[in-house]
Amino acid sequence: MAVKIKSKESKKGVTKEAQSSSASKMAALVDELGKVKAQISAHAKKMEPATKQAAKLEAELLTWADMMYGDDQKGVVEGEKYEVEITAKGNKTEITENEDAFNMLEAIEEGLSWALLKFGITDLKKYLTPKQFDEISITSRCSKRRVKVTDKTNLLE
Repeated sequence: MAVKIKSKESKKGVTKEAQSSSASKMAALVDELGKVKAQISAHAKKMEPATKQAAKLEAELLTWADMMYGDDQKGVVEGEKYEVEITAKGNKTEITENEDAFNMLEAIEEGLSWALLKFGITDLKKYLTPKQFDEISITSRCSKRRVKVTDKTNLLE
């Protein structure tokens, strides 16, 4: 087996025998890794139709859930073998008044806004009162639900 190591220099003090032995071991690892990566790729390609089908079925369940449940409601739908837990819609919070947020943080501690420079929701909630936070932000539904599938047969064991 021809081993090629694409490096201009080797570590000083390493003998040619050690280099040759290491190169052979590395070549074997490279071939093994390549084989495993090829298996993963082949498996992913085989799973593609099932992945697309699962996404389609999940989308259909979520459409049904949006018609049946309020935004804050979650639910469980049972089949013969599986059950699906559908979560409530999540929330998304955005800062609507960046300058006010900056000034509020500065009022708490001089230089705090600059120290945080890139402050996010968590930073603002940590330092501002709920009333202040409500003045500079808006929370809306992000319209995403999640689906959790459980194999009921495994629960019985």
